[in-house]
Amino acid sequence: MSVKRISVGELGTNCYIYCDDATGRCAIIDPGDFDDYLRTVIEKFGCDKFDYILLTHCHFDHVGGVQKVKELTGAKIAVFLTDAPGLRDMFVNLSAPFTGRGEVYPKPDVELVDRETIKVGETEFTVMHTPGHTVGSCCLPTSPAAA
Repeated sequence: MSVKRISVGELGTNCYIYCDDATGRCAIIDPGDFDDYLRTVIEKFGCDKFDYILLTHCHFDHVGGVQKVKELTGAKIAVFLTDAPGLRDMFVNLSAPFTGRGEVYPKPDVELVDRETIKVGETEFTVMHTPGHTVGSCCLPTSPAAA
């Protein structure tokens, strides 16, 4: 699996692009903003089959670019089920108090649950619910899918 980490947005949030080398299937994690640089990285990364936009939580600095990434890639938006409502609430996603812009983001296509696996090509992301930062914060460790 190939991984590219870039820093995006006002707060320099880590955004990751994963590509399963065996199949060319991809996922992007936490697109906190969208600009020409992120577009270029996505287009030049060598993957054109994006399956998911995986969100570790619903705060604006992790989801700010989700709509444009979805438009560019056609990928499904996935977030932990208890953070899903926060995408549509400018106070929960903190865009109103931190930026003054009060953004709402698209509803997810997939609501994740604890211990679920999300398959991207031959790689599996295991959903680990880690509440604290938000009620639906999660980690997404990877492992090769079982043969």
